[in-house]
Order: sequence, then C-alpha cells, then structure tokens
Amino acid sequence: MTEVDATADLYSDGSRRHLQCLCAATMLIGISAMAGCAQYHSRPLQLQATLNHYQQRSFLSPPIESYARRYGGPSPKDFPHRWTLNELSVVAWHWNPTIAVLQARFREQKGIVTQVSLPPNPTIQFRPRYSAKVLGNPWTLGFTLNIPIETAGKIQDKVRQEKAILAARGWDILSAAWRIRVSLRTDIINWEYRRRIARLKQELAQREKSLLTLITDRFAGGAIARTQLARIRLQDQRSLIAAEQALAKKTIGLVQIAAQLHIPAARLRQIKVVEAPLRFLPAPKRLKLSDNLRLAMANRLDVYALICRYDAAQQNLKYQIAKQYPNIHLGPGYEYNRGIDRYGFGIGVALPIFDRNQGNIAAAVARRQMMAARLTALQSRIIGRLETDTAQYRAAYARWQLWRSLSLRQADAERLEYARFRHGAVSRVAWLNERLLLITDRIYTAAARERAELALTTIENDLQIPISTDRSLIVRPKPPKVKIRAAYGRKKDGNQ
Repeated sequence: MTEVDATADLYSDGSRRHLQCLCAATMLIGISAMAGCAQYHSRPLQLQATLNHYQQRSFLSPPIESYARRYGGPSPKDFPHRWTLNELSVVAWHWNPTIAVLQARFREQKGIVTQVSLPPNPTIQFRPRYSAKVLGNPWTLGFTLNIPIETAGKIQDKVRQEKAILAARGWDILSAAWRIRVSLRTDIINWEYRRRIARLKQELAQREKSLLTLITDRFAGGAIARTQLARIRLQDQRSLIAAEQALAKKTIGLVQIAAQLHIPAARLRQIKVVEAPLRFLPAPKRLKLSDNLRLAMANRLDVYALICRYDAAQQNLKYQIAKQYPNIHLGPGYEYNRGIDRYGFGIGVALPIFDRNQGNIAAAVARRQMMAARLTALQSRIIGRLETDTAQYRAAYARWQLWRSLSLRQADAERLEYARFRHGAVSRVAWLNERLLLITDRIYTAAARERAELALTTIENDLQIPISTDRSLIVRPKPPKVKIRAAYGRKKDGNQ
C-alpha cells in the first residue's frame, strides 16, 4: 500500500466517523422536534346535531348545574325554584353562542400571546461538498448555524401589544354578557306587563259581557234604544278581540324569553320565572345627569375595551419604531476538510439604506389616532344617549304619574258607586260603567309604567351598572383607576 492510499484510507475513516456523528446529531434533533409537535385531529361539522342538542337543553342539564353553582345560581335539585334575572342570566350566558364565539376568540388571542413571546428558532444548514480533482477523499463536510437575535425590545413590545388585545377581547366577553342581561331584562319586563294587561283585559271583557246582558234585558223591556244596545255590543266585541290579542302577546313574550335563554319554550315550565318589576320608580330628580355621566365614563365595559385597544396601538407604534433597528444574525459554523477541523463565526445585519419602516410607522401612528378618535366618539355617543334616555324617562315617569293619579281617583269613584249600588241608590249598570272605567285606567297605568321601566332599563344599559330593586336605587361601585398602559392587568370581574 502506498502512502497516498494510506492517507486516503485515513481520510475515508475520519470522514466516515464525522459523517456518522453528523447524521446521528441530525436524527436526534429531528426526533426531539417531532416528539413535541401537535397532532391534527379532524372534527367535521354535524349540522343536524345542532337541532338535536337544542331540543335536549333544559334547566336540569348537568352543564347548567355546574355553571350555576360556579356563578352562585340555584342548584337544579332545588326545583321548583323562583328564578330571577340573575339566575336566568347565567343560563343565557351558558347557552348563548355569541359568548362561545368571543371565548374562542379570547383563546385564539392567548395562543397568539404565547407565540409572540417565544424567540425565533435558529436554523442549521449542512454543506457537504465534493471535489473531483483532489487526492484522497473528495468530500468536505460542514454546517452553519443562523441564530437570529431581535434587538431594541421588539419581542417585549409585541408581547405587550398582543396582551392588550387579549385584555380587550376579555372586556368584549363581559360587554356581550351585559348586553344579553339587558335584553333578557327587557323581555322579562315586557312579559310581566303583558301578563298583567292580559289579566285586566280579560276582566274587562267579562264586565263588558255582564253589561251587555243587562242592556239586552233593558232593551227587551223597551227601556233603551236599539242604538245604545248596538254600541254596547260593539264594545263587547272589541274587548273580546283585545283580550285575545293580549293573551297572544303574553305567549309571544314567553317565547321571546326562551329565545334569549336559547332553550325550547316548553322548558320554561320546569321553573317559575319571578322577576317582578321594580317596587318603585325613582323620581327623575334623583337621577342626576352629571353623576350618571361620570359613572358611565368610569364603568362601561366597551370603554375599557377601547382603552386596551388604544394601548395595543401604542405598543404597535413602539414595535414599528423598534423595527428600524436591524436584527443581528449570528452564524457559527464548522467544516471538516481532509482531516482538518475548521471553525468559523459570522455576524449579519441588515443595512437600513432603502427601507427604514417609515410606511409601517405612519400606519401605526394613524391607527393610534383612529383608536383615540373611536374612544372620543364612543364617549360622545354615551353622553348623547344618556341625556336622551334621561329625558325620555322624565316624560315616561310624568305620564305614569298622571295615569296613576287618574286611576286612584277612579278607584275612589268606583268604591263610592259600589257602596251606593249596595244600598240601592244606583243601578248595577251605573256601577259596571264605573268599574269598566277603572279597569281601563288600570290598563293605561300598567302600559305607562311599563314604558317608564323600559326607559329606566335604557339608563341602566347606558351606565352598565345594575339597578337595584330597593331604595338604594343604583349599585354604585367605586370607579376603577384605569391606567391606559396597564389596563389589561385589571381584574375583569370588578364591575358586573
């Protein structure tokens, strides 16, 4: 064996050992990377399952039990139970698909926060080369690493931006929950007064029937004219139609409550819905507009969400400004060349000659201005809406007070007329006429009170603070100290 052949065999053995080591290292890295990868699982949609799931929903479902216990609601074992607005709101939040969509968006944003907080992965490049005119082993083995390093705090700025968006989506969930509660309260108020008015109109139809019987007897005896009998018959028919319409509206109101709860209407028979209207209506002078405006500015959930989005816009501007400074790429390398180990090290940076990220910076500045403008527009809408709703409540309250006073006076007149009828001073027809007037006044009084309570509910919606049913009027929590940059660090359950 010549010296050249021995050297070639030496190179061949050395390169083979290095090649085996490199292959083993590559396989080890690949196996460890694949072991930590997530697996894909297909989940096809089942459209028919939605209907089946909807039909199986009830207040006795195990998810409702756990959900209700978590939020302080009644246990299904306590049925029959008197369910109020708070307990029904828990059911509506559990089944409402809007909450599920917003929760999914929240989880999506949590994944984004996790992703942006991770540093970029390094890359490895293997560089085997073959030289045909070289004595001995013609192969040269080597690899180069590329380790990117983000400078100027880009990762921290991006994480703060995504966390602010995450907080905004959390406030979006609470804002949607509040809207569901207000809609449910409105439907319950409508149903409660439709039930009252239906009962009054049924009584009115019965009294009209009794009056028609008496008038018919008088007409048969020739005591009254045919035109008066025809007028009473027309009133009786109208009262019957009105009673039927009131019963239909009552049924529709119950279906609307079931639609807000996202359960079949038949399931409402499992419980007793008790959400009586307010025991009192506060005088408009107690609703001070200046105090309510301060409460609205400090407690509205959509204001919190916009503050967090403004903070995200600010962090995005910082991130775009930081992108002017180039990232650093470290490039250590290794090469095995004919028995010689060679090591190298390189540093790479982008030269900011043509692109200095000015376009993205200008867009980020404009977006921050847009978020500030959106916040100002929202506050302006809140002020205008609160002033309008306060004025509407004053008008509705005055109308209710007027009908209430008329109803009270008519009740006194009806009691007096009934006493005279008992003593034989007046006929039964005269007392029935007074009774019909009293029922009619009570119907108009109930309708006026319903409009006043709905107007008060709109003020509650403007403030986004629950209105109490006792004489403390409004639950007034301490206004939170909202810092724009730290808004996403607040607890989200402080002002429900």
